[in-house]
Amino acid sequence: MLQEVRLRDVALPSMLADYEFLLSATIHWYASPFAPTTIHANPAGLSIAAILGRAQAVSCGEHPAHGEGARHRIANALGTLEPDDTGRVVAYATDVVLDLAVADQDRLRELAELRKAEETWEHQRQYERNRRAYIGDEVLRTPGSAVVWWLALHDEEIERATQMISPLVLLSAAANGMEVPEPYRQFLNPPATSPGVHLPVEEPPTAFARRPEVPDDALISRIHELMEDLGIVEGSDEWTVLLHRIARSAETSDRTEAAQRIRQDLGEAHSGRPLHLVDDSGSDPDFDEDASAPPPTA
Repeated sequence: MLQEVRLRDVALPSMLADYEFLLSATIHWYASPFAPTTIHANPAGLSIAAILGRAQAVSCGEHPAHGEGARHRIANALGTLEPDDTGRVVAYATDVVLDLAVADQDRLRELAELRKAEETWEHQRQYERNRRAYIGDEVLRTPGSAVVWWLALHDEEIERATQMISPLVLLSAAANGMEVPEPYRQFLNPPATSPGVHLPVEEPPTAFARRPEVPDDALISRIHELMEDLGIVEGSDEWTVLLHRIARSAETSDRTEAAQRIRQDLGEAHSGRPLHLVDDSGSDPDFDEDASAPPPTA
């Protein structure tokens, strides 16, 4: 005769240590006609043990976060009539319910959010590394590569490119932590001329004459524009460090007034701290390039 016994919230192991499923089900069983002649005192217990063994064989390979899928697979495994190991009873189960403790559900949800936040942060950090490598190793590797990069972004402004040579030379030297190479120093601080206006042929060439007494006002705005083109956030540590290097490059080329203007107009006013507090190596002691992206938050 078919008999029933009810299971409620019996713990089953999952594939993660310390996370257990809670199984509830109705077990249907009957004594096997082929059972041994010896009598067992608790045949209902045999049926429960048989059902739990079959359920555990499935649950130990299931992730606790995938409870619904695990429930269907366990219900499928328990839905057939099978004898227990002793051959004394035959059992199957219906009304299978698989739960997870509320505290475990909350922990799994929090861990999942942390993993996603960490993955996003790691992608941001890698993006920053790639961007810095591209700017430093390719764009600003030489003054020439910097000019080519600028032309690629402004391919219809060929005439204006000549006005950008001075800030590009400074940026390239600053990014490489070196003085402006001698062949390029003639391009620093050219006299301002209106577009389309040409110097008389008979006058000596003064296109690259230096004006140490008055720094070129256009140089400040061009450097600011280039920093924006490079994607360097105004007021960031990267902004401060690179401006410090540009100012030092200008100083080593005897453009002390231009260096002062760079520090005054682009440095302290936008970064919120004096540029002279950045160390002389051209790097900020408080700036960690691997920490440029914010850490993940729970």
